[in-house]
Amino acid sequence: MRTLAIAVMAALVAVAGAAFDTPHIDYVKPFRLLAQPSGAAAEITIFGTFPMATEGHPDRSEYEHWFIRRVGETPWQECSLTEPPCAMNGWSGGIETFKLSAPLIARAGLLEMKVHEGLVSMSDDSNIIRIPVLDVFGAPPTIVSISKTKFTTGGSDADLTFRIAANNFDPGNVRVGFRDDPDVIYPGRVYEGTTIEVKIPDKYRNHEGEIPIFLRTDKGGDSEAKFIKMEKAPVLLMIPVPPAPAPAPKLATDAGAMTMAPIAISPDAALGSRVRRAITKQLGVEVSRSIRVSAADGVVTIVGSLYPETQQRITAIASQVDGVKSVKWSVQ
Repeated sequence: MRTLAIAVMAALVAVAGAAFDTPHIDYVKPFRLLAQPSGAAAEITIFGTFPMATEGHPDRSEYEHWFIRRVGETPWQECSLTEPPCAMNGWSGGIETFKLSAPLIARAGLLEMKVHEGLVSMSDDSNIIRIPVLDVFGAPPTIVSISKTKFTTGGSDADLTFRIAANNFDPGNVRVGFRDDPDVIYPGRVYEGTTIEVKIPDKYRNHEGEIPIFLRTDKGGDSEAKFIKMEKAPVLLMIPVPPAPAPAPKLATDAGAMTMAPIAISPDAALGSRVRRAITKQLGVEVSRSIRVSAADGVVTIVGSLYPETQQRITAIASQVDGVKSVKWSVQ
């Protein structure tokens, strides 16, 4: 019995002294609060990744150490299970609920919260979440137009970047939301206070279907949602182009016998043939069959409709063929 007790105590000490991953705060709801001069309290719910939440400790408040402050006004103050300034009002997995006391939200300002975990050894501090407290809420921003609404899955950063023309927003305090609160991000750039440039988050790079987007400002809240769409790249349909009919051989007679006259191949036709063979060798016969190649005085013209990446590869291949001065494309 004594041996078992010692083993249990040793296990508890090991858990208490272990180093844990740093917790991370994802977002808070509501993301802003209305000042309450009357002395009323407010409740918020914070969502994130809290590694010790899965350790099975009976009293989460003992190892979840939350702190809050009014920026520029108060130092960091630790929350408790039941007491002000921020009572822990419930939790479940990656969710924490707090009741904020009246002094924190009595007037306009900015709140910040953070957390670290541990019983003996502590994790590093999490990131900081900000919660604006406002005297009044204003009119929401509006999305006027979107430069691009359809995107190809798996596209590059440039392919997934677009611009939003908008009204009624503070250029220094605007975010773009994709779907919901976890995906509210800051724009890449804001042009002249009217145009917002943003990239679709990486998590949606291979997403298929519609994605609602909205603008958010602290004072105005969320705009009406608009929609963009992610689609798979179209399957390239290779349509074989029939070869041009060969010219009929000329016939010549010699002493009454009929013979085939030699067929002369022009330099331009020979160059076009060499380019086609080079394309077939490197990209395959299916690709070469989907295009037409002609040449004139060293200028190679390629007719066909392919992906830009495939066109670039074909252009590079053709440019390396002896006698080619330049390569141009034509879509018919």
